[in-house]
Amino acid sequence: MRILHALSQTELTGSEAYAFDLVSYQNRTGHETLTVSDRFHLGFPGEKLNLELATDSFWSRMANILRLRRLLIEKRIDVIHAHSRGACRHVYWAALGLKIPILTTVHGYQHASLSKRLFNIYGDYVLAVCEKIRDQMIFELRTKPYAIEVLRNPAQTATARISLPSFPSQVPHGDDPSLRPASVPGRILIAGRGSGPKGRRLRQIFAHFAREKSRLPEGARVHLVLSGLSAPERENLQAEFPEALVDGHLPSLQETIAESQIVVASGRIALEALAQGRRVFALGEASQPGFLGPATESAILASNFGDVGPEEKLDAEAVLTALLSELARPTLEAQDRRAGPLLAEFSADSIQERVLELYRGLRLFKRARALPILMYHKVVVTPPKTPHRTFVSVETFRRHLRFFRRRGFTTLHFRDLADFWWERRPLAEFPRRPLILTFDDGYRNNLERAAPLLVEHGLKAEIFLLADPGLRRNTWDPDEGDESSALMSPEEKLRLPRPNYAIGSHGLSHRALTGLDDTEALEELSLSKARLEADFGEKVCAVAYPFGAIDARLPRLAREAGYDFAVNTDQGPVYWFTEPRSLFRVNVFPEDGAFSLWRKTAAWYREYYFRKRGR
Repeated sequence: MRILHALSQTELTGSEAYAFDLVSYQNRTGHETLTVSDRFHLGFPGEKLNLELATDSFWSRMANILRLRRLLIEKRIDVIHAHSRGACRHVYWAALGLKIPILTTVHGYQHASLSKRLFNIYGDYVLAVCEKIRDQMIFELRTKPYAIEVLRNPAQTATARISLPSFPSQVPHGDDPSLRPASVPGRILIAGRGSGPKGRRLRQIFAHFAREKSRLPEGARVHLVLSGLSAPERENLQAEFPEALVDGHLPSLQETIAESQIVVASGRIALEALAQGRRVFALGEASQPGFLGPATESAILASNFGDVGPEEKLDAEAVLTALLSELARPTLEAQDRRAGPLLAEFSADSIQERVLELYRGLRLFKRARALPILMYHKVVVTPPKTPHRTFVSVETFRRHLRFFRRRGFTTLHFRDLADFWWERRPLAEFPRRPLILTFDDGYRNNLERAAPLLVEHGLKAEIFLLADPGLRRNTWDPDEGDESSALMSPEEKLRLPRPNYAIGSHGLSHRALTGLDDTEALEELSLSKARLEADFGEKVCAVAYPFGAIDARLPRLAREAGYDFAVNTDQGPVYWFTEPRSLFRVNVFPEDGAFSLWRKTAAWYREYYFRKRGR
């Protein structure tokens, strides 16, 4: 992909470090990047361009927008990723009408304004680095809840290792205490940016410690590191607390963290300290959640270690009291047990891959906002005597296929969708009106009744088969002995016409995966896929969860089993691209006519469906 990253900034910020991590990863994985910013403080790979985006001049903005628009066209940009308010304002207007998707990462509270409500300058999808930002975007800026998700600042956390681009880390980390660097007893590090509210609050903490230095235990030492301190500022702070250490910049902040028992910080510094097994007191520019523990974990995550939210009054005495209590413990634990799971939420590998997955989906979503997926079961001549409305008559199905042709739909298999998703086929070939027809269970009438009609109309469908060759009837629903419940034999399955039908998995024997543990569910997903691929000699890239039932584990397990896509029933995201392994399917009922099909294939139907049910 060709990706444009846009920042508006004049000093090093967390958003630049975030963009640097993404751009570095994307270049390593074969993508082309163009990064635009007022200033560059980090060594971005790929193409770079200085452009004054942090400007209040109307005419400068217009010139920037025109230049960006030319770049988008000349460079054939596939996706735009904005990282700041100023960048959003520019790329929104530069990309207007070009069908290039815009994804924005929001790092802090946003100023509400009428223009932001009138124009969706944040683009097609928003990533918030914490829950408080997400909630503010939804309730104050009216971002649709399904157009935003929390995705935290990425940090290298394999074996609990974090790499900060501005301070290369050379320190071994991990949960094994023998691998952790030894700290200096009683060393307290107070670290962060020297400017803005954070710098002011950290100075207040330092000043209170200076006034109360007599309360510090013997051997305790305070080390203040504020990036961007001028020499006179540093000298004044040092004079205020001569017994402390004061620095404005260090070649390796990691080494300083390694020497500390307690770190007062937020953002990436707090993450690095947790990874090194240090006790962290979360204190940012908005609040002071405190030490990590059961009572503070959610507040620390939601506020990004205290950096986000309405600014609360700083209680410097409470901070000092908490730190003195921690220092008084007979033995200081190197790392709270909760630090490992918390650090996992900042895993760079999973976050960076998630961003790429969103890019891929956004490219298709921008071309076709609706991806209706319809679910059929039986196609019968005579309506069966069953309480389940999982059938349509042959004539009804014929009318449905005629409707799809008249409405200009192009039917896809999931392997077609995978080819577009993974860029094996050009985006220009992705249909404006895609449609996926699916059949569950593998009834004999899918071969005898539905297949001839699909061939006649030249349309495709995905048929989700059970991999157990011994199943001959539907045994999971009440069975009145009607012939419509008969399943295809292995020999009949091989007669399914190609290319009209593609094969998907429906598990081994229609067991609800939600009732299985992780090992059993993964085995069911993996084994059914392997058997079907062996039987048919083709890749199975999609699975339909039996009974349409899903829980939070199953998309992850489906991914581990090797599926590109998975479908459920009446659940899943409103924006179809955001969770490819939990796609929303719509039931087709015996009475569905043209009006019903029009509704169920409309772009607005998913949102309407969930809103009507209060979800």
